[in-house]
Amino acid sequence: MPRITHVVSTPSGIGGAERIVATLVARGAALGWHQDVLNPFAIDPTNAEIADICRPAAYAGFRCARMQEVVAARRWLRSELDARAPGIVHVHLFHAEVLTASVQRPAGARLVLTHHHAGHLHALGRRRDEALDFLAVRRFDRIVAISEWVRRFLRERYRCPDDRIASIPNGWEGRPDTAPRRAIQPTIVCVANFRPEKSHETLIRAFARVTRELPDARLVLVGSGSLERKVRTAVELAGLSQNVDFAGSATSVWPYLGRAHVFALPSRQEALGIAVMEAMAAGLPVVASAVGGLPELVTPAVTGALVTPGDDAAMAAELVRLLKDPDLRARMGAAGRQAVASRTAEAMVDRYYELYEQLLRERRLQLGQCGSAVRS
Repeated sequence: MPRITHVVSTPSGIGGAERIVATLVARGAALGWHQDVLNPFAIDPTNAEIADICRPAAYAGFRCARMQEVVAARRWLRSELDARAPGIVHVHLFHAEVLTASVQRPAGARLVLTHHHAGHLHALGRRRDEALDFLAVRRFDRIVAISEWVRRFLRERYRCPDDRIASIPNGWEGRPDTAPRRAIQPTIVCVANFRPEKSHETLIRAFARVTRELPDARLVLVGSGSLERKVRTAVELAGLSQNVDFAGSATSVWPYLGRAHVFALPSRQEALGIAVMEAMAAGLPVVASAVGGLPELVTPAVTGALVTPGDDAAMAAELVRLLKDPDLRARMGAAGRQAVASRTAEAMVDRYYELYEQLLRERRLQLGQCGSAVRS
């Protein structure tokens, strides 16, 4: 059977990219593929969390937490890839992309990159990283765009040719509660790890405004990350400690979505947003920033509202409007369920494996042509 090696750059915690890898691995196991997951940027090389969600793939990690360790990480990755000799190398996330692009590809392997970050580096002013990203994408046989916005970015800013871009939108998976038990208090939920691009500070400012009109409102923050302490401090300084719940990482988001009335996502950058799709599948109206691929999911006045990034006043106004109007929430929630009904992880995975098979056919054709040339 074919062998595929996924390369990720996950220091700690689980986000959307890691969940996609886990879903792809599950399908590969059902098909009998040989699979590996390599993580050359782990803080803890054993990283039990990602190893667990990616079973039954073989997992290996390498500790690379500082610039001085990159050379060793590069040697480690090349050695691992050479030893495993995969037919497909599928890379996820920026640091894994650049490192993989810098090593010699395993003999005959086809390289796939899922471009999860798109304009994120540019928006943060990380010009050197953007230049590395621009160069690295040229080493891959296919670059997967997870939204139409990412596809446009790759074409227009990075000048990637159409025949090297594969459009495979992210999909959601799981079982939404068919009879959710909403909380008594008006409740907002946000599912997002505590990272700069998620802009939790905007949501905290917006929620402070919400509580002026709805003093018993609650905000549930599901996720983890390096900025959690900073967000907790912002909550305390705003006097909101009694109204905000930090739920931590969750193996299942459905209980939190089932108790909430509205979903909020104030991101500065978002290539598409699996969490938004999950919220819509759970029947929640969504208030989100009008950035990246989010307008491809949220239709204003139909499934929720879009606001300017960083505009806490506009976000608060939309949240209050929805929390006060149960009929509007019900209409938008029903429309949201319908809008994401076909955007499932199953459909996403089907398209990835079609891409893998196509690349393996190209590989066999290429090897056959090389053999013919040698014989002649």
